Amino acid sequence: MNFNDFAHIRKYCHVAENGFLIWKITPEELFKPCELSEGDSRMVVHILVEEGALDVKFKGKLFHLVQNAYGHFISEPSIELLSASGNIKAHLMACTDPYIAALLKNSPPIPFTLTEKAHEQPVNVLEPDIMPIFKYRMDCLEKASLNEEHIFRNEMIKCSIWLFLMDLADIHIRREAKNRKMQTGGRKKEIFITFMKLLTMYICREHSVGFYASKLCITPQYLNRIVKCQTDKTAYDWICLSLVGEIAKQLENTNDTMQQIANNLNFPDQVTLTKFFKRQTGYSLSEYRKNLAVK
Repeated sequence: MNFNDFAHIRKYCHVAENGFLIWKITPEELFKPCELSEGDSRMVVHILVEEGALDVKFKGKLFHLVQNAYGHFISEPSIELLSASGNIKAHLMACTDPYIAALLKNSPPIPFTLTEKAHEQPVNVLEPDIMPIFKYRMDCLEKASLNEEHIFRNEMIKCSIWLFLMDLADIHIRREAKNRKMQTGGRKKEIFITFMKLLTMYICREHSVGFYASKLCITPQYLNRIVKCQTDKTAYDWICLSLVGEIAKQLENTNDTMQQIANNLNFPDQVTLTKFFKRQTGYSLSEYRKNLAVK
């Protein structure tokens, strides 16, 4: 059942912009098994159980969410809600991948390791000091969704999602930092994190693996091995992704000519820039800018 149909038959369920849904699950509403999907688009689903229990089927596996459980289900086109206890109190937030991609454009707050963890272990029980933070953010999202006549409703929802994701990322990063001190192999993760920071600092003028390896005082081969181990992408892949992001940002936010953008990003000429962008995205620079104008 798609988002609009799903929300239409539920008392405390709201949708926005063909890609966002939030549902407050309460004992007042007689729970019935259901499936949530949005066509062919994959989704990110967050479920927070405050009281009671909820059974969920995702990727063919059954998950039993009890009080204080948080479920982070990603990259699938549907999720099944099988049963709920009579005292259920929970929030379900769902966003399509295109909605999240647009929201997080250029500066995503979510570390890749958080997504990796969600794939491996979608359900966790939250600590007593963290549960109130998640509950507050879900309540804010619900309140932002209530007034469908509010002129800035969509913007308020997006801001509320941002705040939720930043809290989620903050908690995850702090846990990661704590775990790094306790686990072996922390040095490799530190190298990767430093590499990613260096990318944000130098990507506009430095495009070679060798430059970043020298900054880290390691060989390019070792840097590639570390990055590949951590992310399944090479250091050069990350350089290319960062460069594409910078090019797209300048195409979107400036009126600079293609030659000016090439100069800004230290490409030898416009032709080299155009070939690189086409190879990475499938679009020419002019096609990409034209599509932006149509939108």
